[in-house]
Amino acid sequence: MDESQQGVESEQPAAAPEAGPQAPEAPAEEPPAEEPPAEPGRSTAQADANDVAMTSGPPAPAQATEGGRRWRLPRGLLPALVFAVVGVVAAAGATGLYLYNKATEPDRSTPIVSTDAFLNAVFIEHSTDKASLFVCSRWDAAQAVSTMTSNIDPALSVAWGNFLDLQASQTEYRVRLQLRVSAGGSTDIRRWEFVLLRENGGWRVCSARQLPLGETRPG
Repeated sequence: MDESQQGVESEQPAAAPEAGPQAPEAPAEEPPAEEPPAEPGRSTAQADANDVAMTSGPPAPAQATEGGRRWRLPRGLLPALVFAVVGVVAAAGATGLYLYNKATEPDRSTPIVSTDAFLNAVFIEHSTDKASLFVCSRWDAAQAVSTMTSNIDPALSVAWGNFLDLQASQTEYRVRLQLRVSAGGSTDIRRWEFVLLRENGGWRVCSARQLPLGETRPG
């Protein structure tokens, strides 16, 4: 081989070596996730604190400090207050009931007042129930009305007056008066005596009798 052929052979590029098994390519790294922009006017630390508060449940109750202690009623004070209120209400109710009874209770303050009211119940109102308010416990009201009307016709006009009260003791009075019974143009005058006792805080009629014509003093 001449020199020209050797030069041609030397100019040919060397054959590339045979490729062996290639190593697998490493997976491409994903770009880091972008954090959402912070809200305006709020720092990142504040956002983190709020996120923690939202995910950690309700906040624990605040401990009472020395200057913020809770005020509690002393033991036993609440029942005492309840009893006091109930007592005030009961006292007000009792006072109201007493005043109502005083306003509606018949007047039995004096022997003459009670005798006049008794005669009014018998001869004007013709009410045994009303008469019972002015007779004492030992005298039945129906019997008292019968005593007064046994000799007097209910159709006749009856009036009374000329009261005279005579004290027998601290708890007993005798009241004398005139009953004027009118029929037509004539008037019959009858004298009666009533015995009254002080009972249950008032004067009540316990007996009545018609006096003889000549009797003027208590018998």
